[in-house]
Amino acid sequence: MSSAPWSASAASAAGRHESFPAASSSGWRSRALAKEPDVLFLDEPTASLDPAATKAIEDVIRTVAVRGIKVVMSTHDLGEAKRLAGEIVLMHRGRVIENGPAEVFFFAPKTEEARRFINGELLL
Repeated sequence: MSSAPWSASAASAAGRHESFPAASSSGWRSRALAKEPDVLFLDEPTASLDPAATKAIEDVIRTVAVRGIKVVMSTHDLGEAKRLAGEIVLMHRGRVIENGPAEVFFFAPKTEEARRFINGELLL
């Protein structure tokens, strides 16, 4: 994925979508970036958010990416991955199935599992 940050406090703030982003965004953003991390790990930062809150979070991720902070993010949302990712690692049952540039993953996947996943099939 492209470089972009997130934090646990950001996820908590995002969960309060009725007050997000106006009341919450500057506080969590300041805490997440206070120490200028090299890498931030995000666990589904926009899960269960409405489209407006999702866009606000994705905008913050893109904006901060310019600062050179690398993000490792988990998501089940292929649309979000297409919008944000520079690199993809597809994992299934605890092992890496495929990894590489997002453009290759989405438009020329190397594995049958990746092709099925991209086509919306469930990997069991």
